[in-house]
Amino acid sequence: MIMLKIFKNKIFLLGVVVLIFGYFIYRNFLSNKNQNLYTLIQVGRGDINIVTSGTGYVIADKEIDIKSEVSGNVNFVGFKEGDFVKKDNLIVKLDDREAQKLVRNAEINLESAKLSLEKLKQPVDNYTLVQAENALLAAQQAKQKAEDELKKSYEDGMNIITNVFLDVNYIINGLKDIFFKNNIAPNFYLYNITWYSNQTLDRERATQYANEIIKGYNLAFSIYLDNFKNYEELSRFSDFQTIENLIFKTYEMVKVVADVVKTSKNFVDFVVNYMKDKDLEIPPLVLNHQIDLESFTLKINNNLSSLLNIKTAIQINKDNVISAERSVIEKSEYLQKLKKGPDELDLKSAELLVKQRENELIDAKEKINDYYIRAPFDGVITKINVKSGDSIESGRVVATLSTNKKIAEIVLNEVDVTKVNINDEAFLTFDALPEVRLKGKVVSINPAGEISQGVVSYKIKIAFENNPQVKIGMTVNAEIINEKKENVLVVPNQAVKKFQDKIFVEVPDERDLNVLNKKIYNLENFGISNNKRIISLNLNYQPQRRFIKTGLSDEKNIEVLEGLKEGEWVIIKSSIINQKSSSNEGQGFFQRFFPQPRGFIRSPGIKR
Repeated sequence: MIMLKIFKNKIFLLGVVVLIFGYFIYRNFLSNKNQNLYTLIQVGRGDINIVTSGTGYVIADKEIDIKSEVSGNVNFVGFKEGDFVKKDNLIVKLDDREAQKLVRNAEINLESAKLSLEKLKQPVDNYTLVQAENALLAAQQAKQKAEDELKKSYEDGMNIITNVFLDVNYIINGLKDIFFKNNIAPNFYLYNITWYSNQTLDRERATQYANEIIKGYNLAFSIYLDNFKNYEELSRFSDFQTIENLIFKTYEMVKVVADVVKTSKNFVDFVVNYMKDKDLEIPPLVLNHQIDLESFTLKINNNLSSLLNIKTAIQINKDNVISAERSVIEKSEYLQKLKKGPDELDLKSAELLVKQRENELIDAKEKINDYYIRAPFDGVITKINVKSGDSIESGRVVATLSTNKKIAEIVLNEVDVTKVNINDEAFLTFDALPEVRLKGKVVSINPAGEISQGVVSYKIKIAFENNPQVKIGMTVNAEIINEKKENVLVVPNQAVKKFQDKIFVEVPDERDLNVLNKKIYNLENFGISNNKRIISLNLNYQPQRRFIKTGLSDEKNIEVLEGLKEGEWVIIKSSIINQKSSSNEGQGFFQRFFPQPRGFIRSPGIKR
C-alpha cells in the first residue's frame, strides 16, 4: 500500500511538471499575440517661434546712380569700376568754359547795376535836364504830326467815298441798261437778259448766270440806296468816327457790286464766245456791252483798292497817334522825375537790382560746381558709364556708387507679407556659406507690390550683423520670427490629437507609470530642447486620454495652457510588434523558457 501511494504521488508530481512545461512551450512557441510599442516623452518647457520664410539676395544698403546736372563734354574720369572712393572725391569733370563765361557776364551785370545806383544818387546835371525837355518836345511834335496825318486820311476818305458813289451809280445804271432794257431785239419784246439766255443751247448754265445777275443786282442796288442816304447826310464837318463807319460800309458795298459786275461780264463773254463758235451774227450792241462791262470792272477794282488803302492808312495813323500820346506821357513823367530828383522807390528798385545781380553771380559760380561730379558718400564705384571725350546730356548717369554696408532683400507673397512687421527678428543663412547663420531684423517693407504673371510679391529688407564672408549678390534664406513665446510648457505636435473639436493627448495608465518611473533613460534633443527624456516600451494597460487647452504652435511643438504639468509623460508614437518574433528570435533555450518581465524599457541606438 505504501509503495502504491508513493507511486501515485510520483505520477501526480510528474503531471504537474508536464503541465508547467507545456504552459511555457505554449507561451513561447505557440502564442502569436501582437503588442503595441509606445514612445513616450516627458512634458517640459521650451520656446515657440512662428516664422515666415523667404529667399532673396544680398544687396548694398545704399546704391545710387550719380547723374550729371548739366550737359557738356567729359574732360576727366578719375576712377574705374571697383575703386573705393571717399566723400567729395572727383569722379568726372566736364568742360566748364561756358559756365566760366556766365560768371564773367554776371560780374559785368553786377558792376553795371552798381554804377546805375551810384548815378541815381547823384543830382541831375543841366545837360541831362535839357535832353529830357528836348525829348518831350520831340514827342509832342510827333503826336501833332500823327494827328494831322489822321485828319488828312479822313479827308482823303471823304474824297474817295464821293468818287466811289459816282462810279457805283454809273455802274448800277449801266447794268440796268445792259440787262433790263429791250433794245437788242425790240421786236420780240424781250428783256436783254432773256435774249442773252436764249442765244445758247446750254440753257442750264445761261439760266444760272441770269439768276445770279438778277439776285446780285437787286442786293447791290438795295445796299447802294441805304449807303447813299448816309452819304447825303455826311459833310466835311462830320466827326471822324462817322466818316470811318461810312468808309467801311462803302467798302462792303463795292465788294457786292464787284461780284455782280464779274458775273455779268462772264455771262456776256460766255454768250459772245458761243455765237462766235457757231458763226452767228453778233449784234453791235452786244459788243458795246462787252466794252462797258470791261470798263465797269476796271472802275470797281480801282474803287476797291482805294477804299482798302484808305482803311489801312486810317488804322496806321490811329495807331501812330496812340503811340505818340504814350511817348508824350512817358517823356513828361521822366522830365518831372528828373526835376524832383530820385525818390525812395527808385533808389529801392536800384538797390534790389544790385542784389539781384549779386544773386545771379552767386548762382553762376555755384553752377560751375555742377561740372565737377563728386562722390556724395564713401563707397565703391560699381559702374562707370562715360569716358573722356564723351558728350553727355543733362540727367545722364555717369557712375553708380554703393556703400560697403550690406543688407538682405527677400521677396514674400501677398499672404506672408501681412505677417511681417518692422523690427521683427530674423535669422539668415546663405547657400554659398552653409556654416554661417546670422541674426538680423526687418528694417523695410515695400508698401507697393510687384505683379508678375498674376502673382503679387513684396520686397523686404533685413539688416544683419557684419560678416566679411558675405558678398553682395549672394543668395540668402531668411526666417522671420513673427511671434515668439519663451520658456512655456510644450509637447511635440505629434503627441496632440483631436476628437469632436476637443484636443487631447494620451498618457500611460498610473499602473504602468510605476514601472516607467523605475526605468528612465536620458536621451538627447528629440524635438524639444534642454535634453528632455524620451523612452519606448510596452504598456500593460490601455493609455488614457487627457483633454488639454493649447496655445501657439510652430513646426515642432505646441504650447500647453491647461491639462498637463511639467514632468508628466505623454505618448507621441505607437507601433505594433509581434511578441513571438521580437521577444524570442535569437534567444537561447533558457531565455525562451524564462523570458524577461513585461515592461522592459527599449531605447534602440542609445549607448548605456
